Amino acid sequence: MRSLRSVLAIAVVSAIAAACSGGGSSPDEEPTTGTAAGALDLTGSWQLEEGAGPGGAVEIIPTARITMEVTADGEVRGSAACNTYLGTVVVDGSSVEFGPIATTRLACAPRPGAAEAVYLAALDDVEAGTRQGDELTLTGPDTELVFTLQG
Repeated sequence: MRSLRSVLAIAVVSAIAAACSGGGSSPDEEPTTGTAAGALDLTGSWQLEEGAGPGGAVEIIPTARITMEVTADGEVRGSAACNTYLGTVVVDGSSVEFGPIATTRLACAPRPGAAEAVYLAALDDVEAGTRQGDELTLTGPDTELVFTLQG
């Protein structure tokens, strides 16, 4: 009798655990951050090689490089030529949308400050992306940003 109770108790606990696990989100659910299955992979540390946005060309300054690091859970951070920035990105297929971007507020020299303003406006304009090997291109109506994967 005691072993029958033990078997029944294990079966009930197993059934409850299986029901509570849920197996993840439904296929119709929109991702809130990060990447959906089969989506463009932005994960990694990237360096801007060339770019332009609604404010014109992004000047590439060797002593004030623009970088972007994207984590698997959709966090984005980097250096915007002068200040550091932090935010989120959602990728669904080849569609890319950056959430609000927060930056530090250091006083910048004119050239890095201008490059930073154009870059951040370009990130806000991004709607899609493509990746070929170690090259990532983010595009929008008035934007094209080309990055290379670092290390």
